[in-house]
Amino acid sequence: MLVGSGSSVTEELYALVWALLETEGCPIVLDADAINAIADKGGEGRAKLRAARRKVILTPHPLEFARLYGIRVAEVQQRRIELALAFARDYNCTLVLKGAGTVVTDGDRVYINSTGSSALSKAGSGDVLAGFVASLIAARTAPLYAAALAVYYHGVAADTLRDELSVFGVTPSDLPREIARQIAKTMKE
Repeated sequence: MLVGSGSSVTEELYALVWALLETEGCPIVLDADAINAIADKGGEGRAKLRAARRKVILTPHPLEFARLYGIRVAEVQQRRIELALAFARDYNCTLVLKGAGTVVTDGDRVYINSTGSSALSKAGSGDVLAGFVASLIAARTAPLYAAALAVYYHGVAADTLRDELSVFGVTPSDLPREIARQIAKTMKE
């Protein structure tokens, strides 16, 4: 299940996020405004996250993570791996801290992605990534591995498209087809 992509922070979103965190069920990917809904509630929001009754995967960019953790963006950027590990461990979640060298961790294991470029620095690219993570989880891939695979292929697709279209020409709507091509290419090898 994916919540937050393309939405806005409303009372209905707060209610949905709280209800999902308080009930048992399938893993949930929280993106964009679902993360902001937790951050807006400060300690109460983080307490709800810590007490979640299902597996949670968060996909924040550095500003969303800073708001969620209650720290400055500069600190996030200086201590990306350390803070991502600590947050995932403290809140029992899988964290995808987006940006150059995206960090994927469950608080124990950590992956640093080497693919991707500024071609992904466009509104909607993160929505594609969150959707891809959710689709891999729906196919019964463990959350940490789903997140790591999605981040990797998302980046490979962006790199391939960047070489073809330029960093400025890649749009989020280009990514799903190229991700599928890259997966098919890997499967043939």
